[in-house]
Amino acid sequence: MSKEKDDKDGVWEFYSVDKESMTAKFLGRKCPRCGAIMGFHKQGRSRWHCGQCHYAEYA
Repeated sequence: MSKEKDDKDGVWEFYSVDKESMTAKFLGRKCPRCGAIMGFHKQGRSRWHCGQCHYAEYA
């Protein structure tokens, strides 16, 4: 059987949606070099990493 999903499942957990003004705000980080969306990695030293240009910021 399939599992029941939460309301915040998938890509919507990365956005904050304001229903009154009908806007969505991205909660993650964008790369300062190329503008791509950065991924957060907890393994080892926690860091934000850009997969496109390999820029990294350590937390």
